[in-house]
Amino acid sequence: RQMCIRDRPQLVVFESASCSWCVRFRKSVAPAYEASPLERRAPLAYVDVSQQKTAGYRLDGRITATPTFILVDRGGRE
Repeated sequence: RQMCIRDRPQLVVFESASCSWCVRFRKSVAPAYEASPLERRAPLAYVDVSQQKTAGYRLDGRITATPTFILVDRGGRE
């Protein structure tokens, strides 16, 4: 797998277009997170689960439910 290098850790949100909880998270929770100091330390990144194989993240397991939130380091490792 190709490793993605970033300037800081990220909070990755694995989501699905058909997931009502994912939509609710983006509308209700994400704006508050993005306005908080946490966002500067670990910004949100969104990955559609249908695209997760090409996202470049190195996860310990498979994504089996959405939304799933995983904190990854600068190298994209869980």
